[in-house]
Amino acid sequence: MKVTTPITFDTLAKAAHPNKLPQSSLLPPYNARSHVLQIGALTGQLCSTILTHAPLDNHSNHFWNSSGGGKDDIASSMGLLLVALLVTAKACCLDLKVCILKKIELNGRKYPVHLCKGKSGKYTKYSTQTGITKDNQSTDNTTTDLTITTVEQVTDVIRKFATDRTWSKYHTPRNIVLALLGEVGELAELFQWRG
Repeated sequence: MKVTTPITFDTLAKAAHPNKLPQSSLLPPYNARSHVLQIGALTGQLCSTILTHAPLDNHSNHFWNSSGGGKDDIASSMGLLLVALLVTAKACCLDLKVCILKKIELNGRKYPVHLCKGKSGKYTKYSTQTGITKDNQSTDNTTTDLTITTVEQVTDVIRKFATDRTWSKYHTPRNIVLALLGEVGELAELFQWRG
């Protein structure tokens, strides 16, 4: 389905509500921790769906460029996960778009182009040059571009980030799903110890 009208994060945030998720996936009471658990469960569902239906490497572009073959199930899992992220952001009084843009800015400091172009190392490999370690990653004083309002614009920023570092070759479905699992684990850890 081709979308002709740009979808803004504000539109998505207004539409995001716990009742948009299947009843079976809701965990009462509806607090931020419950929402984080939902994100974990839906991430697991997405991983399972991709593992079941999709090739895990870039050598199978035919699957991703064709219709059917389990892609509807993957799209449904991705949609549910996006709604869960929006609901969680709302529960935490956060703007998901701002969170994403601040994370990209932080990653820009963790992975400067001149150090990382074409390389797939962890940010700690560059800590002596960047000064960024596990314990000093803050987005508090980060500014975001307020002209970026649509999902497509944010996607373009993410693509440019990867292209500038020639990282697109590393963005196989397998690697993206593994990175997603790591990020969800970090989010869960924040809520376990600080939330």
